[in-house]
Amino acid sequence: MEVVYGFCKIKIGSQGPLSGVKFHNIGEASKGTTEVTAEIAVKGIKATVEGTEANCGGISTGSAEAEYTTGNFLLTGETFSGFMGNFWYA
Repeated sequence: MEVVYGFCKIKIGSQGPLSGVKFHNIGEASKGTTEVTAEIAVKGIKATVEGTEANCGGISTGSAEAEYTTGNFLLTGETFSGFMGNFWYA
């Protein structure tokens, strides 16, 4: 992936393995009240920066390391017939 911001270019190549994605079950599977939340906080994403520090918002050129976070969000499931369904992370 490549991001161009004015005269600054940031390249993010293939990564891995990276950790930082967690799933949490909510409810009780036996009662059919199940939801799954996901928490994303991936650290150590490697990138290269091309451009001057002034053009790149103070980021030094060369190698860089980033973090991607979203907080928590709720995952929902749908059956093949289009109805909402319960699911559980195992």
